[in-house]
Amino acid sequence: MAPALAALAWLLGVTRPPRRTIVALTAAWAVAGGAYAVARWAVLHTHTGFADIAPVFQGADGLSVRLTAAAALADVARLLVFPLTLRVDYSLQERTLVSSVLDTRLLAGVLCTAIWAALVAVAWRRGRRVEAYGLVWIAVALLPCFRSGCAWITRCRSGPW
Repeated sequence: MAPALAALAWLLGVTRPPRRTIVALTAAWAVAGGAYAVARWAVLHTHTGFADIAPVFQGADGLSVRLTAAAALADVARLLVFPLTLRVDYSLQERTLVSSVLDTRLLAGVLCTAIWAALVAVAWRRGRRVEAYGLVWIAVALLPCFRSGCAWITRCRSGPW
């Protein structure tokens, strides 16, 4: 995520380092990424798949899984604004399947995403670079949770990542 955040900062107008430094940083991240890929393969190459799928997703089609993921974004937004029930670990039983595009949980997730996008656009247009950077940082921080197009998958599955 760090390279993405650095590139985002440069796009938003933060002073870029000299070209030589950018090349050195890119090479360092490429080496670190390659080392990670090798270590991950060494640990997980015998693993054939995820055996521990959340019970709510047993037998569910891909569309329902993705609708449930989009609905979970409303819960993420609620925890960002009002983290009263924030915990370190969440039960696999906490999600309920969203199987219709008319489900209010899905509509709430879509609404939260639209509000976030509008806030980014307003901050960008008004020249509020730090605020735009912070808002986009939230999305970048959630990117590792978007596995196979399914948001907030860490709450829905367990198993080796």
